[in-house]
Amino acid sequence: MIAPSAHLEKTCHKYFQKIPGEQEPVFDESVRQILDAYGMRVENTGASMENILESHYLKKYHPDIALFVQTSPAFRCPAPVTEAMASAMEKITGTPETQFAV
Repeated sequence: MIAPSAHLEKTCHKYFQKIPGEQEPVFDESVRQILDAYGMRVENTGASMENILESHYLKKYHPDIALFVQTSPAFRCPAPVTEAMASAMEKITGTPETQFAV
């Protein structure tokens, strides 16, 4: 799941590596351990799992993030699922999560 994102990240990183202090992200943590913190299983694939992993790594590499904003089409999954996880995401990352349906 993360492989395509990691490839895209590596491609884009070469253009942004000139920004001082930026390090190339490494996605080497156990997906199972990250998801366990949220009560999720690796079999729960899809956009909600990707949101959890993305939030985890964004917070890891950019600890000064002040707010996660999730925008999704109204009444479509993963919007309700991610919204249901928002309080857990805030508790674990320490960063507020808000949901906007478009």
